Amino acid sequence: MNSLDQSSEILDFDRKNDLKSGGKKIPLLKVDGLKVPYYFDEVKVREALNFQPGSNDVFVVTYPKCGTVWMTYILWSIKNGGRATLPDLAQLNAEIPYIERTGTSNFDKLTAPRMFSSHLPAELMPYHPEARYIYVARNPRDVAVSYYHMTKEVLGGPDYREATFDEYFGSFISAEVPYGDYMDHLRNWCDRISEDNILFLTYEWMRSDPKAAILSVANFVSDEQHDYVQDLLANGGEKLEKVIENTSFNSLKKLPVIIKKATEKKCIDPSLDQGVKLNFFRRGIIGDWMNHFNESQINLLNQKMNRKLNGSSALSLWKF
Repeated sequence: MNSLDQSSEILDFDRKNDLKSGGKKIPLLKVDGLKVPYYFDEVKVREALNFQPGSNDVFVVTYPKCGTVWMTYILWSIKNGGRATLPDLAQLNAEIPYIERTGTSNFDKLTAPRMFSSHLPAELMPYHPEARYIYVARNPRDVAVSYYHMTKEVLGGPDYREATFDEYFGSFISAEVPYGDYMDHLRNWCDRISEDNILFLTYEWMRSDPKAAILSVANFVSDEQHDYVQDLLANGGEKLEKVIENTSFNSLKKLPVIIKKATEKKCIDPSLDQGVKLNFFRRGIIGDWMNHFNESQINLLNQKMNRKLNGSSALSLWKF
């Protein structure tokens, strides 16, 4: 992990600057140089940054809105043999903690193999050479659209509920969003694609062939104590079919998702006192960006991708 200044601050934006720039700004909490949602607890974020993984630990890692929760449910279902009833998001996070959100205090209670999720960039990710990391990448255009809707619902606070995509796009392209620049995040993880303990998948491939994706993940997380592929394929693949069905978007959309505030002092949205119901699995389709982007935005994002991803295999993941 890179060494950063031990500091935290709320990055809020005054109304004059909002009007001058022609759009709303997203409030952020900055912890030791890392931008996270404004209502996170900096103590827990710092715990995540300093976490020391074990040799059998498994991590789901993505930039936000690239299939994090979807992959986490897949991982949970594989570990639990296609159990019919999926946990709600709170229970999922208890069993497979989102480390920047939960902190590390309860990690000793997890059953082996311990599993975690994270949005941390490669240079800040807690690392062990024998731990395993599943990275999911998604078309940046669709990421921008999905992230926009998440920001309207929760991440942007009460003043952002009526924000337009045009207003949001300025923040996304300038990396003034939680977890910063997607292109940097993507490139730095993609540059490690050849490492044996990293499984690199794309959201689009997972959507097109969920069976192959699930088996690929099951094989990657299997070890001497757990042969998840054999377990899924036993009895004619009965458990595999259950995992496919339970983690389909039609099934996941039915799950209740309640987001509660993380801390009293950092929460500036009163509606989060009791928790807000979040439409987490909104659409999950490929190509929704065509309903939001104008030509200028397409050109700006293409230019940034070409500049940031030049020389990286990440540039060839999608056709533009």
